[in-house]
Amino acid sequence: MSGKKQHYLPAALIGGFGRLGPDRRARNAVVVYRTQDGSEVLESSASGIGYSKRMYRLKQPAPGMDPDRVEHVWRIVEPYLPKAIERAASGCETEQDRRVLVEHAAALGVRHPGFEASNNAVRTARGLPPLHGDLVHAARIHQLLHNQRALRMHRWRFLHSPPQARRFILNDRGYGQVFVVDDAGRQHGGTFLPLHPRLALLGWIAPSAGGFDHRYLRPNWVRSLNAVTWAHSRRFVVAHPDDAAMLRGQRSPARAQPFTASAFLGSEQSLFDDT
Repeated sequence: MSGKKQHYLPAALIGGFGRLGPDRRARNAVVVYRTQDGSEVLESSASGIGYSKRMYRLKQPAPGMDPDRVEHVWRIVEPYLPKAIERAASGCETEQDRRVLVEHAAALGVRHPGFEASNNAVRTARGLPPLHGDLVHAARIHQLLHNQRALRMHRWRFLHSPPQARRFILNDRGYGQVFVVDDAGRQHGGTFLPLHPRLALLGWIAPSAGGFDHRYLRPNWVRSLNAVTWAHSRRFVVAHPDDAAMLRGQRSPARAQPFTASAFLGSEQSLFDDT
């Protein structure tokens, strides 16, 4: 929403990992969260975390321009995100739902409070001066457009956590990077985005660009991918209230170490198998 509390992670996305209240609104759902530098697990409404005050507000907007114009960019996709996730979790998503989810993926990094520091680190490495103030927001939009073009060329896979496995957890960045070494010693990597306690999205560069499929993970892989989510958090990690003990026990490995070569139930495919 526009105003003082501007979410860098959609409140409805956060709430999808929680317990809905009588009003059934995801942004009011109860979640538990743990900060990266703390051991205590705290409780909050979904709308009570994942925001910074006036983070996207322009300090010197052009005459007649809404100072919250940048915030409105995120709202192009946000209203459609919960239903897109709901349909994907049921395996009946539409092409439009898939586009919404890819657009969501493209926006995550540029929305985050850490964007200014990471963008300026890249600029410094290239011998360019750092950006501050409204120029940072211009850089957000520029990077968003680049991400959208790049991610449309990715291969995508919906990853389901089966009933016998743990639920997925969500970090403040909305994603993590997954790396797996195959039997030949080759490393494969991609971007892992938790969307729901029982659904995540995996994207990587592959010959079949733009393709989507669905796979059910082995339970040990859900544990490993939750470890990736924790390791790639910067501020906090969210979980369902019933998973408070699991969240309290999360640690940061160098990378996920699955116990089996095959990632999926009833299949010998690896995580990044493109067949």
